Amino acid sequence: MTSQQHKKCVLIKGDTLAVKDRLRDLGGKWNGPLKGWIFQAARGAEATSALRSEGITVDEVAGTSGEPPQKVDRKKAARKRKHADDDDDDDDDNYDEDDDFIVHDK
Repeated sequence: MTSQQHKKCVLIKGDTLAVKDRLRDLGGKWNGPLKGWIFQAARGAEATSALRSEGITVDEVAGTSGEPPQKVDRKKAARKRKHADDDDDDDDDNYDEDDDFIVHDK
């Protein structure tokens, strides 16, 4: 397992399944997007120490984990979607989205 600073918290990652109940008891919360257990800074240090005292190897990794969130230019994305919609064939006029089949006019 690894322990690293994440913003103002501590993130513990790795093969944590066997100790998930212990991590929860120590005040951690599972963070799916980060794929690890997040702790308030003080509790993270306590959790790391407690795990080590129980014979579990926890390596410390420097730095903030994960990549910074990317900014999305919403106007640019909307223009791109509109441009993609304009390029579509007109065959979609007979498509009924609710029923997922093609409606044929007679």
